[in-house]
Amino acid sequence: MDLEDEDILTKYLGGLHTHLQRKVISMKPKDLNEACIQAYYIDDEKKQGEIEPKGDQSTKSTGQRTRED
Repeated sequence: MDLEDEDILTKYLGGLHTHLQRKVISMKPKDLNEACIQAYYIDDEKKQGEIEPKGDQSTKSTGQRTRED
């Protein structure tokens, strides 16, 4: 996706804002601090999902452990 195009970038940011807003609202935060914390963890989970853990070689992409003899 070419984010240097102003129209594409604007649409992407608008969609991202709406997605995060709906996800946080679905968790029913009690105040602004709780909503901010939830949004932070949503973003962090997404980043963690993009990066494979380096130390654990005994899991497959399905998350199931393999038997090591």
